[in-house]
Amino acid sequence: MTTRTKTSIVINAPIIFSRIHAQDSGFRGEIADMDMARRTVPIVWPNGSQIAFSRHLVSWSVVGV
Repeated sequence: MTTRTKTSIVINAPIIFSRIHAQDSGFRGEIADMDMARRTVPIVWPNGSQIAFSRHLVSWSVVGV
């Protein structure tokens, strides 16, 4: 793998993971996930997931400037 490819992965992976986390954070989604016995971040770690998502938003805002 080239350095450019590795750099792209390092930059894009956190963005993708934070978007997945944001999609899992919806209230209706949590109810459906609980009904299906899924173990998403907001269900397993409800308070911590809110803090983590807030930090993701701030960090992407700072980095994107």
